[in-house]
Amino acid sequence: MTGDAEDFQAFVVARWNSLVRMAYLMTGDHGRAEDLVQSTLERMHRHWARIERWDAPDGVVLHETMWRALGALPPRMRAVVVLRFYEDLTEADTAAVLGCSVGTVKSQTSRGLDPEVLGEAQAADRFAATQGRTV
Repeated sequence: MTGDAEDFQAFVVARWNSLVRMAYLMTGDHGRAEDLVQSTLERMHRHWARIERWDAPDGVVLHETMWRALGALPPRMRAVVVLRFYEDLTEADTAAVLGCSVGTVKSQTSRGLDPEVLGEAQAADRFAATQGRTV
C-alpha cells in the first residue's frame, strides 16, 4: 500500500463514525447516511493527495460537501430538511413552523434527501454561479 493509500485508510478509520453521525443528521436514516459517506469518500479518494495537502480538520470536507448540497436546495425544501434534521423537529412541529401540512413536510423531506434531487440542485447552483446569479 502506498503512503497516500495508507493515509486515506487511516483517515477513514479514524473518522468513519463521526462522518456517519453527521450524515445521519442530514438523512435521518442510518443506511442512507452510510451510503452518503461512502459516496463522498469515494470522490475524496480520487483527490486525496490534494485534500491531504490542505490538511482538513475532522470532517471538514464532508461537512462542506453536505452544506453545499443543502444550500443548493430550493428554500422551502432546505427549510424542511434543516428543521427536521438540524433542529430535530418532528414532522408536525416542522409543519407548524412552516405553516404547511405534515404531508408537505414528508414529501419535501423525501425529495430533499433524494440523491438525484441533491445532484440536480447542485448542478443548478453551479450553473447560476457561472452566470453571476444565485438560485
